[in-house]
Amino acid sequence: MNSRLVIKAILIGSLLLFHTVFSEIRDSIGDINNDGVINVQDIVRIVNIILQNDLPPTEYEQWAGDVNNDDIIDVTDIIIIVNYILGTGILCDEGYSFCPGSITECCADVTSHYLEWAIDTLGALGLYSDLFDAAIINDSVTWVVGAIYLNGEFYNAASWDGENWEMHQIAGSNSEFRGIFAFSEEDIWMTPAIPIHFEDGEWVVYNLWQMGILGQEDGPLTKIWGVSPSDVYFIGNLGTIVHYDGSEFSRIESGTNVNLYSITGSGPNDVWISGENLSIGENRTTLLHYDGMNVEIILEGPASSEYEDNMISGAIKGVYTDIADSIWVTTHLGMYKCASSTTGEGELLSGSENWGASINTISGNTHNDIFIAGDFSTIWHYNGIGFHQYEELLYESQTWGIVTDQNTVCAVGFLATTAQALILIGNR
Repeated sequence: MNSRLVIKAILIGSLLLFHTVFSEIRDSIGDINNDGVINVQDIVRIVNIILQNDLPPTEYEQWAGDVNNDDIIDVTDIIIIVNYILGTGILCDEGYSFCPGSITECCADVTSHYLEWAIDTLGALGLYSDLFDAAIINDSVTWVVGAIYLNGEFYNAASWDGENWEMHQIAGSNSEFRGIFAFSEEDIWMTPAIPIHFEDGEWVVYNLWQMGILGQEDGPLTKIWGVSPSDVYFIGNLGTIVHYDGSEFSRIESGTNVNLYSITGSGPNDVWISGENLSIGENRTTLLHYDGMNVEIILEGPASSEYEDNMISGAIKGVYTDIADSIWVTTHLGMYKCASSTTGEGELLSGSENWGASINTISGNTHNDIFIAGDFSTIWHYNGIGFHQYEELLYESQTWGIVTDQNTVCAVGFLATTAQALILIGNR
């Protein structure tokens, strides 16, 4: 707690004693004493709660005083109320909370499950085309990567321009591509095992083994995630992690040799990674955190087959976050909400206890707009309160990758009935 900020808030509040903002109804955010007025009395009560100079907050006071909805009443809540009283700030309406990292913009607490789905396939019948990852660049441009066989040719990527799919063989490679991440149409990263970057109008290949960045103990890269063009991460088999700072690559020691499949973060100093080895003779799963300097192994060991109370249970299939204080971890047993300080503890979210199919991937726009995908083209949506399964999408198929961008969702995989690559696109 910053006592100077608290004292400052009290002084400001005192100056505002006769400047009150009236509410037409009670039971409103910020009106902690529920008298229909948001004023200095509410600030004083919050200060006393923070300093523990009074009785603990009631259930209503906890709700009304936590104006930024971060589960803590602190100085930030005072600042927001003071700004609101001064007319220089806002309070979010019921059903909305301040967007992550902001006290000036409100986001919905719950997002809609409703999506209109379109289904597409790529590749010739019976030739076993498959897709593993996708990137939504804007409303009309989407890329997918994998292995596509069509008209006697092999392609490892395809792009959608809003009307048609165009096939690509990137950098002359005959390998299937596993990962893609894009900042713009002119800044796209892909990987068949090594980084390939679209820059200055051409594809540039970075063979990290030939460059001496990776060695024999490292595995091929499979997934990509970035904060900015000068802060990009690559993960892969055998615990391999590589960072690109806009000009140079460097290897990051992970402390594990578990294959890594999922990466997310809220910023350059808050990166989460998960993986698993579940092949014959192995049963290991891992959850890692990178703080910008070092990787910490948060959880690693055998993947449990049964639930353990208040602990992450099962093989970890993916991790997602967009805020610094919490993460959402999917396992084959369900989805867990965990504090960023977790050492394995987690709250199993109701409704996720039985996925009905093996889960392979996770992606999200915000922590109340998360998508999970797996076998039989199973796709679930978490909207901040509960889960919804899109049962209309159930096919004899696999979905390996899913990506979201505001009002669009793109899941990719393999359609078993035709042996073609499968693309599922949902629009709000």
